[in-house]
Amino acid sequence: MYSTLDEKFDAVRIENSAAETPSDRVLDNGSETVSAVKAQEYVKKLLKDPKNQLGLSALSTNNINTILEKQSAVLHDTQTFNLSIPHEGLPVTNQRSSGRCWIFAACNTFRIAIMQKHNIQAFELSQAYLFFWDKVEKANYFLETVLANADEPVDGRLFTALNADPVGDGGQWDMIVNLVEK
Repeated sequence: MYSTLDEKFDAVRIENSAAETPSDRVLDNGSETVSAVKAQEYVKKLLKDPKNQLGLSALSTNNINTILEKQSAVLHDTQTFNLSIPHEGLPVTNQRSSGRCWIFAACNTFRIAIMQKHNIQAFELSQAYLFFWDKVEKANYFLETVLANADEPVDGRLFTALNADPVGDGGQWDMIVNLVEK
């Protein structure tokens, strides 16, 4: 019936405008300008409805994404655990956003075993110590790789990849094992 989306919108606008009374319209018939008086009347009429007042209040004091979020679709994480580690150890460590979660996790794993073995209530291993030596190892790997590939073009794929993050923060289990064994 309609060939374009604009034609569909025009048809809906024409159908709906027939139901409007002249006082509901902000634009006068055939006019392309908005009458200030009519706009004020429209806003007053709009704000008489309690639902519109509620919407205006909500939008003026909250983030629109929060308001439009469907509560039934939000996944609620209850954080319910039924298993407790008897010797979690103190103090509680916090890596914040340092990119060293792998070192913190390993140190916390190691310290529980050390605390149990030596019957210690509070004990902490130095994450900074291991982090320093991790950086030394990564720098050494980077420099050794550069020397081993000195004949490669500097603007090639290998050196582009190496230079992207020569001594990054991330790591994994085998890297922490190598650091501790050294």
